[in-house]
Amino acid sequence: MEILSDSVKIVTQNGPIHGEEGMKGFLSYVEKWRNSHHVDEIDVRKGENDSYILEADIKYQNILPDSTKNNYKLHYYTELTSSEDSDMPVFNLIELLPIENLGSGRFIDAYAENRSKSLIHYWFYILDNFEGNEQKVKELLDDNFEFHLFDKTATEYGQFVQLIKESHKEVEAYFHAPKDVNVLQLEKDVYSISFDLEWHGITKNDKRIVRVVHQEWTLVNDPDERFAKIKDIRIKQIEPFYKIN
Repeated sequence: MEILSDSVKIVTQNGPIHGEEGMKGFLSYVEKWRNSHHVDEIDVRKGENDSYILEADIKYQNILPDSTKNNYKLHYYTELTSSEDSDMPVFNLIELLPIENLGSGRFIDAYAENRSKSLIHYWFYILDNFEGNEQKVKELLDDNFEFHLFDKTATEYGQFVQLIKESHKEVEAYFHAPKDVNVLQLEKDVYSISFDLEWHGITKNDKRIVRVVHQEWTLVNDPDERFAKIKDIRIKQIEPFYKIN
């Protein structure tokens, strides 16, 4: 419920759902369903003031208590605003627009993939805004984590913070762009993820630079926590820094 505003409105084929109580009622209704959401396309753009518009094409699958399987293509239109209580925006409006009934195809569980990708995006949100947000990293790290950045290793929180600050000391601004994310479920609550990453920076003399790396993570998941936790990160260089202007 943390990602929903108190006055959220959710519009479905079966009618609107209003607020937290309405959402609780809906969740109790589908409690015994198996659900899976596969994100095909997503677009995020800035709205007015502190608002955002997020649209996505979703392949939604479910298995009902009587074993009936359903597959639908949906379009999500959503509106979000910044929250005073969280560093993540909250949904004010969610509209589910049916596009196509895809019949009763094979059910594929997307939980591990969605759980892993949400962590990736939040992790890089923190790293892109690291100054003043260092403490937020602790929520995402396993007690016995290892962080391997090329030939350097951190196994304690202080060492990790120092490594990140050292890697950013020559730039004024930077951002991370992960791509080609692959998720593999090793055990029930253990995931392996790998992806390539473009690190973009602007140096103190206003030069734009890019480095391409490959990252491999091991995650341990507790469904009662906001995010899965990072057990291990290993970063290898694919392309060294190069200038783009």
